[in-house]
Amino acid sequence: MAHNNPRSHKFIRLLAALTLGLLLVVSALPKKAAASAWDPTLLVNTEAFQIIDDGDGSSNIYLQFGDTANEKLTWDRLGSDFEFSDDLTVQGTLAVTVDVSASGALTINDDNSGDATINFGGSTVETLNFNATTGRFEFSDDVQATGNIFGSGTLSIESTAHIESNLTTSGSVFVQGTIQQQGATLEINSDAGAGDINLTFGNQSGDESLTFQDTTDRFEFTDDLSVEGNMSGNSLTVTTGTVNINGVAYSFTGSQGAASTVLTNDGAGALTWSSTSVADGSGSFISMHPEYPNTTYAGTGSAIVGQLTASGTGLTSGENYYRWSSTRSTAQRYQIVTRVQVPWNFDSWGGGSGIVLQYRTGSSAVTASYVQLKVWDTAGTLDYWGNQLATSNVFSQTRATPADLNGTYTPGQNMTVRITMMARTCAACGTPSTPADVGFMNLNWKTNTP
Repeated sequence: MAHNNPRSHKFIRLLAALTLGLLLVVSALPKKAAASAWDPTLLVNTEAFQIIDDGDGSSNIYLQFGDTANEKLTWDRLGSDFEFSDDLTVQGTLAVTVDVSASGALTINDDNSGDATINFGGSTVETLNFNATTGRFEFSDDVQATGNIFGSGTLSIESTAHIESNLTTSGSVFVQGTIQQQGATLEINSDAGAGDINLTFGNQSGDESLTFQDTTDRFEFTDDLSVEGNMSGNSLTVTTGTVNINGVAYSFTGSQGAASTVLTNDGAGALTWSSTSVADGSGSFISMHPEYPNTTYAGTGSAIVGQLTASGTGLTSGENYYRWSSTRSTAQRYQIVTRVQVPWNFDSWGGGSGIVLQYRTGSSAVTASYVQLKVWDTAGTLDYWGNQLATSNVFSQTRATPADLNGTYTPGQNMTVRITMMARTCAACGTPSTPADVGFMNLNWKTNTP
């Protein structure tokens, strides 16, 4: 039989309230944090966001993957960036609006499938592409470098490259367009290393080059050189081939010519060395007759009492001659000094007789009268000193041979011929008067063509 006891009902209500409160407390407790435990209670999160607790507001915030793997995606408060504790592989597109930094390697296209490309967004998207076929990097637009660009291999520029500082390469630089140098110097081999320096010009029929030879210290072209303007320098060396002058090809001999030889043409452009001297003949000598041109007359010493005349008397040929005579019994001397210009085409003294002088004395004894010939070269040096010569009223000739005349005779300059004449009155000589006569003087020399 049930009793309607108010105290019983109050106890039951209190017990129910305690039980419900305990259940609420237990349900509010955190579950065990185990990455390997699967909680089937939470199947779907329909929220548009998930917030990881901000912690104490100063330490980094991270999302941990696995207890054993212990890899994390961390928000670094100090660096204000996200950090992955291990590699990040993106199979699709990685779009970055700010910065990407990596403490290790940043690999693009690690599966080696086709080209690898980095896109740079802007009003027009530009790319840095690694071409898997050619094995080289390619920029879709200009590259501007304010510092140095170093390359150990090949640098290929198919369009325009603006380099505001130095471009240094230890390998080759291939340019399909134009190289423009705004500064004063375009330097190759700036480290001044040993070996040749080569500048190669590509050509469909074969490359040609301009080389600076380190050994010979000169530039060498592998093909013809055509100069539309002026070309000047200390020397021009042509090792092989022909030289074209004004459209005409000439082939030079490979040997040095002898002195006073000239290059002659065979009519087909082949040049050889030829002698320019001609034999004695008309125009190869000068014949002077009293009075000699360009002549002065002077005494020698203090014994100069006498008379110098020019006459043609006594010669059947009608040839003039100088006569020096004196009434003194002691030797009296006088000189005929002649300046002769050496021809501009002078080569050497000709034949066996360089200078021929015709003379005559009144006695065969040089103590009574004599004629003496002396020659000074164009340098002013006494080159020939002849003997004192005498005849007995008969014209004779004296010669200064080419072997005697071995001084300096510069074409176009003047040499000096001095003739000394001695005469006296000598009763003991058999003739009261012993004059000295001088006739013609011939200078024979070989001349060059013409």
